[in-house]
Amino acid sequence: MKNIMHVLIPIAAGTISFGVAVGVAADVQSAASSAPRSAPTSAVSAPVEHQRNTTQQEGDRAVDQDAVAALAEAQKAVRAIGTGKREQALAAIERATGKIAVLTARKPSAALIPVKSEVAIIDLAPKDRAAIEALTGAARDALSKSDYPTARAFLDHLASEIHVKKYNLPLATYPAAMQTAARLLDEKMDEAAKQTLLTALNTLVITDTAIPLPLVEVQASIKEAQMKQDQDKPGARALLGAAKQQLDRAQDLGYAYRAPEYASLSESISELDRRLGGTQNTTSAFASLKDKMTAFFERIAHQETPRQAPAKG
Repeated sequence: MKNIMHVLIPIAAGTISFGVAVGVAADVQSAASSAPRSAPTSAVSAPVEHQRNTTQQEGDRAVDQDAVAALAEAQKAVRAIGTGKREQALAAIERATGKIAVLTARKPSAALIPVKSEVAIIDLAPKDRAAIEALTGAARDALSKSDYPTARAFLDHLASEIHVKKYNLPLATYPAAMQTAARLLDEKMDEAAKQTLLTALNTLVITDTAIPLPLVEVQASIKEAQMKQDQDKPGARALLGAAKQQLDRAQDLGYAYRAPEYASLSESISELDRRLGGTQNTTSAFASLKDKMTAFFERIAHQETPRQAPAKG
């Protein structure tokens, strides 16, 4: 599932600093490739590593170089103001404004433009259902007591996902910030112009995305079982059993917990297992199950749940 949380981080929040924005904008050509990648380990399965790599590549491709360049120019303007070079600052703001105008023309309906993507595998959740239930109960108990730090600690250990963090340029606020900064510079209000630019640089929108590892494993197990359906029926049935366990784990961990597809997919897996135990042809049943699982994964993977914190003055 992709649970995408949009968090607008202003300067006052102190979560994303000017240094982060500078890091994003410092090197236009290498901004995407500089995103950290979680190192593969023996505990990471091949399907999960493949999905992680695919997700990273998608994130890198989504990074917009015009947006990155706009950040870089805003950064140059701040530095120019700091050294008293007002004309250089105005020129940099003009270039940034031009980049943003290009973005707006290219993507008139876009509100957020990615400038950096970070992908990591987080798999802290237990494999055992009883252990998951115990953690879930402990988290609920902590929440009922308003003990949020403890609840967060328990919830962190219920994560089994590919975590994607994207930094985005908000087109709703950047153009106005550039115009205001330019006006202030014309009025020789350099410090106010600098603060306006710093606020813009520090008000990137962060989106967090979670792709459940158990569902990645379900897809992989079904695909492998489909390949074994004729030559190795016991092996195919074992893989379907593994798929069923991972499906249950995804639901236990709260990834789209109430989705009706869980029951439908579980029933389809059980029915296919029964067919493999007999003499019935399973080709069409496998194709149907695979299509249903793919549709479920894609629906969950593109489901967005925005959360936006109000900007502070």
